[in-house]
Amino acid sequence: MTHYRLLTAACILLMASSCAADKDSDQTEDLNGTAGESGAAGDMTANDAGQTSPEMKTYSNLTITSERSEVSVGDTLAFTAEATYVDAESGEDAQENVTDMVDWTSSAPSTAAFSDASPSELDAIAPGEVEISAHLGELSSSPLRVTVMPSVELTIEPASFSGIVGERIRLQAMAREGDAPANDVTAEVNWSTSNEQVVIVENGIAIIRGEGTGAVTASFAGSTAEMTVEGLPCNYPAHNRRIAFQEVFPPLGWTDAYLPDGSTTPFSMAEFHCSPKYADKNILIFVLGAGWCPACERFTTNILGPIAEELYGNGTLIVWHEAQDANYNSADSRFAFQHIGQLIDEGPGIRVGGVDALMLENSGEYNPAPDFVMDEPIVTGFPSVWVIRRSDMTMIADQGRGRYYLPFTLIANEPDADWSDPPPPPFRSNCLEGEEEESEPNNQANMAARLNPGVVDGAICEREPDFYRIMMSGEWRATLNFEASEGDLDMYVYDKDTGNPVLDADGRAVASNGTGDIETITHSGRSILVVYGYNAASANYSLTLEEL
Repeated sequence: MTHYRLLTAACILLMASSCAADKDSDQTEDLNGTAGESGAAGDMTANDAGQTSPEMKTYSNLTITSERSEVSVGDTLAFTAEATYVDAESGEDAQENVTDMVDWTSSAPSTAAFSDASPSELDAIAPGEVEISAHLGELSSSPLRVTVMPSVELTIEPASFSGIVGERIRLQAMAREGDAPANDVTAEVNWSTSNEQVVIVENGIAIIRGEGTGAVTASFAGSTAEMTVEGLPCNYPAHNRRIAFQEVFPPLGWTDAYLPDGSTTPFSMAEFHCSPKYADKNILIFVLGAGWCPACERFTTNILGPIAEELYGNGTLIVWHEAQDANYNSADSRFAFQHIGQLIDEGPGIRVGGVDALMLENSGEYNPAPDFVMDEPIVTGFPSVWVIRRSDMTMIADQGRGRYYLPFTLIANEPDADWSDPPPPPFRSNCLEGEEEESEPNNQANMAARLNPGVVDGAICEREPDFYRIMMSGEWRATLNFEASEGDLDMYVYDKDTGNPVLDADGRAVASNGTGDIETITHSGRSILVVYGYNAASANYSLTLEEL
């Protein structure tokens, strides 16, 4: 009997303890807002369907997105996941970012895989293609295809660029994959700039918009490259807007100046003076010509053209400025490019037309100034040739002030010297032995050879001219024939009192100094006729005297 009572008591004690535990459990669930069996049912729904968040949302239509579909080896690509649910208050569909709730998978982890540290960022491992999916319980997204590109080394040429406002430069982007040769991808990259107040990029050309610093960035196949840009100030020397010897050349400019290869670029005197682009230049030779002018063509082809390369490498920039075309109309820069190209092909120098000229105003803007150069008083004929010193933009030499072509090589070597009265060019004889006239020597007026009606063969074989004495009392005509391609020869009637050409009733020299192969003088009375080489030219000739 005693033993039975003890067992009963133990049983009652255990039951009481169990009941107390159940009571405490019910209180805890009530505090959490979940009661008994309904809490268990909620847990079952979440575990079975896998579509309900801790906030009891039911999700559908899981979608994933990324900024791009390509990534280079060694780079990462971030993904975002969104799911649709029904809003409890409005009863309408809403979107929720579930990027951190989903499981991300890659179809080829050896090509690209997600890391534990950043579960939504794909690490590109090897070239190839993968499909990326996200999973939220039983929901799965549609896959996204991602291409893993080989690692690309991207470079920009030039690596840096400095210039004044308005200056521009064509950019080139090169991409290299591993050890393969680099490819030009300029047309495929995306360009951006850090400061559009300083620089912009249009069609692969960087254009300086203002003073300061900025950067241009190229993006391609997940790689980027950057170049630095500096916009420089330009203080052009004070000028009086006229072209004159020993004065500052006006700040002219052209929007589309032609380079020898046919490409165009803005060019201005301000750019020549200020831009680092021309830091290796000391002088600028400005050649004013016309499409109808034989003397211009001869100067370009025979005088300056042959030494242009040498001058360019010796600190000289040449500007070929065409004022008029072959029909005497104002020439544009396109005509200048075509005409100069016919004469010297792709020889050095910038080609511009008079009708396209602009003038830099005090406001900093360029205004049209068509035919400005041609209309200046200094222009008395074609070609007009001037030399401008870069350091102060002063005209230091004017071919119109002397009898000879300017010694361009000497000027390039000493731009700070006085070139107001330059020496004559070196004489180069084109004569073979025995080609001079029989009356030689006749290099001075007091040694003039008698010239009778008929034809005399002669040659300018020395720097000194040939003198002939005409004994006719009536009217006569002298005709000089030669090859201008060999050397340009001219004639005049000599005044023994002055040592200069005789002047006619209108004060003009009795002379013939054209640009072709024939020179003719008609005069009367006894005279001394002088045959000479223009600009120290040498050539053979035949001289015909006729009585009229």
